[in-house]
Amino acid sequence: MSFRHLAREIVVQALFAWDMRGQEPDQQQEHFDFSIDRFSGKIPDQDFPSSLYNGVIKKIDVIDDIIGKAAPQWPLNRIAPVDRNILRLGIYELLFSGNGDVPPRVAINESIELAKTFGSKNSYKFVSGVLGSIFEASPRKAQDDEEKQKPKK
Repeated sequence: MSFRHLAREIVVQALFAWDMRGQEPDQQQEHFDFSIDRFSGKIPDQDFPSSLYNGVIKKIDVIDDIIGKAAPQWPLNRIAPVDRNILRLGIYELLFSGNGDVPPRVAINESIELAKTFGSKNSYKFVSGVLGSIFEASPRKAQDDEEKQKPKK
């Protein structure tokens, strides 16, 4: 398992715990620290998971609004908590992270894999559909298309 995939698993677990405990602002760091401590020694650099976790927390209202628009038939409180938090991470990486080294399709595929690991039998289909529609409507889609059209050196 790659370092980044493990980091994403840790972030989803921390977001899930924080979400299930009512998103108390004073417990944000506590949930992340607990999740990361469980994997001490396997995470050589905490900057990547920390930036993802804190980024999702900072943008959670915007991200939740995006989920609501992308899946209007599924109110946020009706989406399974694990799926909701996988979507939050996926959307953050897709639209807000500034990690240009993570191509959009990688962010989506990582979210699908997380849904297969932590979600229900069909979670990955739901996550794939929501993130796919968000990507298709995003500015990153146009950038991705431009990159594909550039001549290879």
